[in-house]
Amino acid sequence: MYSKKFKSERYGPVQGILDQMQSLEAGGSVRVKGLTVEMRQRAKYLIYDWLHHMALKRLYRIRDIDQVLFISRMDLPPHSIEVEESPLTKIQEEILSSLLMRDESVVDQMLQELLEQEEISEADKEVIKTRWLKVMT
Repeated sequence: MYSKKFKSERYGPVQGILDQMQSLEAGGSVRVKGLTVEMRQRAKYLIYDWLHHMALKRLYRIRDIDQVLFISRMDLPPHSIEVEESPLTKIQEEILSSLLMRDESVVDQMLQELLEQEEISEADKEVIKTRWLKVMT
């Protein structure tokens, strides 16, 4: 279980290791030798606790093999999020083009009137308003 609050003084015993870890490139590793079993366990706990608080835990792997603590930085592929906007319907396009260059209060009023007249749905209103805001900002 990790500590509930982050206190930097807690990590003093492993500060040298943490400094080396932060300078690691993707795929790099650090080896820590000469520690007793208890010291390795404590170091491993403190390092994982620090990684947890820094939200870096998924980037590192720590292994205790043959009295050596291996800390490696994972070589994760770059990722990106792509969001596709759905195309506007003909009606949405016409309404949006008629609302361009108008004040926001006028736009809200016109969209509400169209909604009350049942010419557009609530979903259409939200799509048009979102696109209008995007164009006007």
